[in-house]
Amino acid sequence: MSHDPGDGSMVRGSDHEDMPLQAGEDVLVAQETMTTTMSVQRSIGDHDARRQIDQLAQTAAAAHQPTAQQISRVQQHQDVIALKTSEYLQQQHERQLELQEQQEQIRRQMTGKGCKLMSTYAF
Repeated sequence: MSHDPGDGSMVRGSDHEDMPLQAGEDVLVAQETMTTTMSVQRSIGDHDARRQIDQLAQTAAAAHQPTAQQISRVQQHQDVIALKTSEYLQQQHERQLELQEQQEQIRRQMTGKGCKLMSTYAF
């Protein structure tokens, strides 16, 4: 006697009466095994990802303190440079004013001497 188990194959009913049931159970067990395996792999993957994230967070935290200190030192250095630059520019401005005053005095002296010289040689 033959019958169709649903997949198109012919199976003798007397010899393999429970075959479609066993094949279905095998498929179900295989699916459950695959689902469990995938779940375990996902769990392992999630754990690995969390571990990597924790490691990256620790690395970032460890790098943050020295970086913040270095930034602070750079800012302090820039402040010193800005102060020295300001002082230098102020000194240069004062020197420029002094030179202009000296030039003006020389010009007045030259103008005054020129007038005296001309009056001495006047006819």
